[in-house]
Amino acid sequence: MDQTLVPFEYVEGRTYNLIGEKTIWLQLSKSEWDKRQCTVQLTVFAYGVPGVKPLLFFSGQGVGSTIASEWEEYDPCVVIKFNATAHANSSNVLGWLDEQLIPELDGEPTLLAIELL
Repeated sequence: MDQTLVPFEYVEGRTYNLIGEKTIWLQLSKSEWDKRQCTVQLTVFAYGVPGVKPLLFFSGQGVGSTIASEWEEYDPCVVIKFNATAHANSSNVLGWLDEQLIPELDGEPTLLAIELL
């Protein structure tokens, strides 16, 4: 299991194109999207069967009309959680263990490797 930060906005003043392309499309910012980000948590099993859904942590409370309409756009195979920092904390990790990982393991002996910084 590992986590990484995912920004929702292009870096201002930069473009993303292959070298040598003749046309470069500009990406315009949506209001406040330059501050929007989430942390994605992915779990990989040694036997290659994806049993735990990807987990996205967003900052905030997870309420409001904008959030409600955005939730409809996410695939049901992704779990969405909210907290103050958009980073995993001990509460989130314990919830992930109880809600996703332990049920998937079905009582089998397991080694869980987590990188702590």
